[in-house]
Amino acid sequence: MNLVDLNDLTDSSSKRLRVILSPHERGVYSSLLSQADPISSSKVQGKQAVMFFKKSGLHVNILKEIWLIASSNGEYLDREEFYVALRLISYAQNGIPVSANSIKKNIPTKIPKFENLDSEFDASNQGISNESNAGSIDKSNM
Repeated sequence: MNLVDLNDLTDSSSKRLRVILSPHERGVYSSLLSQADPISSSKVQGKQAVMFFKKSGLHVNILKEIWLIASSNGEYLDREEFYVALRLISYAQNGIPVSANSIKKNIPTKIPKFENLDSEFDASNQGISNESNAGSIDKSNM
């Protein structure tokens, strides 16, 4: 099953995407950014992002597509772009299409999961992260 809408790749490069976050999500995403960007530059360079995003357990091809959708410059992710990438990672982990359109629709999902991160994020993975009606999420392909 292809979770990436290839039409979104060219569409998103000229327009910056923003993700709508609940206060809880913003706090968790900010903490994840702090782990990916320990020098607090509010930018995550490509190599840092790859190392961090690989902890999601997603295939590298999906991570490349996420990068293409989230990054406006191809060299780094700023705070908002990093947040978009985190949401897209969660979409991929939960069987939701990885696309700019999914971000624009603000499809509800859980906090993304990463291996070998602080245990505080394990507790944050309970329930749906934004407050829209999400329905059930199939965990069989995680």
